[in-house]
Amino acid sequence: MPRAQNYLPRDVYEQALKLKANNRWLQLIMLLKPVMEQGNPSRFVCSTLGFAYSQLNRYDAARYCYKIWLEQNDTPAVPLYCLGYLEYDQGNWRAAVEWFDRALEEKPDYLRCWYRRGVALFQMERIPQSAASMQKVLDLWEALAPGDTRDSLAKYYYKGCFYRAKCHMRLGEPRQALRYLRQLDRDGNRFYTERAHIRYNHARVLFDLGHPRQALDILNKLEARPWIALLQARCLTALKQYDQAERFFDRAVGRRPQPWALTARADFWQLRGQPARAEQDLQRALERDRKGRHKILCRIARLRMQARDLPAAAALFRKALAFKQKNWQRDDFEALTGLAECYQLAGNEEKARELFARAAAVKEAYKDYERH
Repeated sequence: MPRAQNYLPRDVYEQALKLKANNRWLQLIMLLKPVMEQGNPSRFVCSTLGFAYSQLNRYDAARYCYKIWLEQNDTPAVPLYCLGYLEYDQGNWRAAVEWFDRALEEKPDYLRCWYRRGVALFQMERIPQSAASMQKVLDLWEALAPGDTRDSLAKYYYKGCFYRAKCHMRLGEPRQALRYLRQLDRDGNRFYTERAHIRYNHARVLFDLGHPRQALDILNKLEARPWIALLQARCLTALKQYDQAERFFDRAVGRRPQPWALTARADFWQLRGQPARAEQDLQRALERDRKGRHKILCRIARLRMQARDLPAAAALFRKALAFKQKNWQRDDFEALTGLAECYQLAGNEEKARELFARAAAVKEAYKDYERH
């Protein structure tokens, strides 16, 4: 049974609303915290104080407020969602999805919750599940009658369209992605994602479909940014305009190079038959990357294999495997496969078979993870 609640006096309630509307979070906390400490706070106090704490990144205090709100609520979907959003805001995707799933059990038509769940799943690389969650967003919004509710939730619909496109791109389905991106580009006044991102992804799809010139036409009309310059470079490479491509790769790398730009330029150097420059960029990327070091180590190892330096290649594959095990608590398919190939080339077939079997198990486990 929900507990009896101590409701705020009208003047305090109105003052709280005013402070919230003006983002005066510290003053709002000072106003409502004593009410919370008196015991049996109202739902308004729990939710508003929790939200104020969350805006100042005081997540533990916000979580405390939301859990009290949950205990006293006959309809717990919203506090469950808020608890999930605290995890979502910190990038704790798995925990966020668990809270969102509980909220959706209580309120299956909770459109905002489906959207946040879809984003979290996308960040977890669970792309088919993310696509299904975003499709639920689209279906729920399209079923709404015209009016204020539909208008207020429109941003989730258009953002959901954008994520549907991104999911199709990740699943190797560029034609399906193109349908959503064209819709976003057409509904000029209604989309809620930056137009440059929409048109960039439109260009990416055209590039993936084998139309680099059309993609370049779109990109050349956008403001110069490193990630746009990188796709321009890839389009020019596909058109075999290598001198221009090199200039755009240099723009993408810039003065503060990001790992993704350096690794992309390394691909270009390999294509142009310059493995030493490719390795130089990969080493620079390795210095800057904290999450994907295993992937870069595997790429450097492949270059060493091409140079027939098997001991160095094997050492790098082992280093990549150790990094993945330490930071992700699982084996890495690419590192195991590369290490197996090193043993195979060195004539140790027994060890190679053992590592190939481990790699196959990793691949199957990942497929099972994707299915569920």
